[in-house]
Amino acid sequence: MEQQVQRLTNTLAEETQRRENAEQEAGDIEKRRNELEAKLAEHKQAQTRLQQELAATQKELNAQRENYLTEQTKLEAKTRESEALDLQLTAIQRQVEEESLHGRKLAEQVAEAGRAKVELARQVDTARALVGTHENSIRSLDAQLGNSKRKLPGCNRCCAPRPFNANRNRRKLPR
Repeated sequence: MEQQVQRLTNTLAEETQRRENAEQEAGDIEKRRNELEAKLAEHKQAQTRLQQELAATQKELNAQRENYLTEQTKLEAKTRESEALDLQLTAIQRQVEEESLHGRKLAEQVAEAGRAKVELARQVDTARALVGTHENSIRSLDAQLGNSKRKLPGCNRCCAPRPFNANRNRRKLPR
């Protein structure tokens, strides 16, 4: 019996040792489990925070994309407006060049008309002088004819000298 008590005591001591070891191992497992749960909670918090940051970043990116598209649309509109203004400017420049050319041609025509007017005035003066010379020649011839008719007997009635009237068949010349 003593052996049996000894054996039971040994068995009890072994069982107590195993139990203490198991409790120690269970404590270690519990401790490890608590550490893992804490890490899991940290990871969940980090994941939640990262998801929130990702959502905020995506929201900011979407806002920037919208702003970019708005600015791009405005820029395209301004580009089209600038191109239209360039076309208008080119058309206006062409019109100004045409009007300038037309003005130069008109100035040339005015100058030519002025030269022609001066030439016509010179010709009118020459014609007046020539008409005056012819009138004087006609008066001189009329006087000579009158003298010649007086020398002819009996010709005074039908061939009586008439005074020369320069204005009778004369056209007026412009001044």
